[in-house]
Amino acid sequence: MLECLIPLNDMSGIVAAFDPPESATEAIALMDALWAENNCARLGELLKIPQIEESTDPSVIEIRTKYVARLKK
Repeated sequence: MLECLIPLNDMSGIVAAFDPPESATEAIALMDALWAENNCARLGELLKIPQIEESTDPSVIEIRTKYVARLKK
């Protein structure tokens, strides 16, 4: 499903279907979707869940770092 929603740029569909995320790919897509939808409150919460905050996946770390910095501005 995620593979269909990303090319369609269906951010609300990604949020509805993949929050909370169950994989690194879902976590990345969800972080991007929450940012695109300007849902900074939920994005801030999501960044603190162990699956994302403690992830050692380089892709998750990169996206997490990007959004932590953006939310501090």
